[in-house]
Amino acid sequence: MVGKTWVKQKEQLPWLREKFQEYLIADIDQQLWKTFYIEVNKEFAKKWGYLAPTAEEIDVKGLEKATVEARIKQEMHVEVWFRNVKHSSLNKGLPIISMKKQRIPSAAEAYHSLTYKEQWKTAIKVEYKIYTKNWEKKNPGVLVDKKFLIFMREFMTARYNEEGDEMKKKVEEHLESLHSVVVENETYQM
Repeated sequence: MVGKTWVKQKEQLPWLREKFQEYLIADIDQQLWKTFYIEVNKEFAKKWGYLAPTAEEIDVKGLEKATVEARIKQEMHVEVWFRNVKHSSLNKGLPIISMKKQRIPSAAEAYHSLTYKEQWKTAIKVEYKIYTKNWEKKNPGVLVDKKFLIFMREFMTARYNEEGDEMKKKVEEHLESLHSVVVENETYQM
């Protein structure tokens, strides 16, 4: 397993994996999802108890608050484990059913994947910084109306539209190569 983990491999990991199928079913329905986490956290705490707060946490926050925060932290660990395993491509041996077909990116998105790192990354950051400063001058105390990703998408779409025929031909070729990958992967993963 990559990185540091809180899961005790021999004891807790098999138990969590056993609960994973229930998680997939509960993940479909919001009400089941809430009930699932409540029950799983109760069972987990019954089997292995709650995390104990460190002496430093007790000194800073007091025993009661530190204990509550340690419990919340443990419950979040359990919840995040299920989400990470569901979304992980490293979930060897665990069945994942993905019902989403891959979509074919737009021409502007293909242009982005071809040119962003080498050509536009720094320019977009600079332009967004200018945009936010101008926004703050015109609208003091108001949050910026465009998040970075929206600004970047609009920026890249505008740049793609300004490109010549040679670049648009490269983008079309790139789109065709992406389309062939999507067609090959169109079947559902089990």
